Amino acid sequence: MLGGTLGLEKNRVPDNNFPDGQITEKKEKSFVAGPQVALFITDNIVVGLSVNYEHTKLLRYDADQNIYVPQRTQILSLGPMVRYYHFLNADFAVFGQAKALYSEDFNRRDYNQFTAALAPGLVYFVTPKIGLELNIGGLTYEYAYSDRSDDGYTFTFQNVDLRLLNGLQTGISFYLGR
Repeated sequence: MLGGTLGLEKNRVPDNNFPDGQITEKKEKSFVAGPQVALFITDNIVVGLSVNYEHTKLLRYDADQNIYVPQRTQILSLGPMVRYYHFLNADFAVFGQAKALYSEDFNRRDYNQFTAALAPGLVYFVTPKIGLELNIGGLTYEYAYSDRSDDGYTFTFQNVDLRLLNGLQTGISFYLGR
């Protein structure tokens, strides 16, 4: 199986993460590409490799200085994935997918992240070898850490997220061995 997803996102939201109220708004633009390569090991199970690339440009508004402060990320993620397909008929299947990803930000070498995700999905086979996919959010656990040796700054972050409709992704896959 060769496939994956592409995504574009643009947000403009209030930013209440700073208690002093200095940063009051942020603008965010993201591009995500997530190819996957996998092999069927049985009629219903594929095992493979998932790669994600995310480029994000974030502008935070600094009310004290009346400027937008830019921040960029370029994150590469890599890890194993497994899917179980339940075929409802020859053209339609539901699947459950699990993957674990290790991520590193090219712009901040001191920042690393581990993500584990379980998600359901649907696939419609336009032809026996081409499937249109809909991935439906799912359950995600994230652990991120940063340890800068130059100034001693240490940061850790943990998050559990259940996304249902706000995590929809579409994609196309080529099923070479189906």
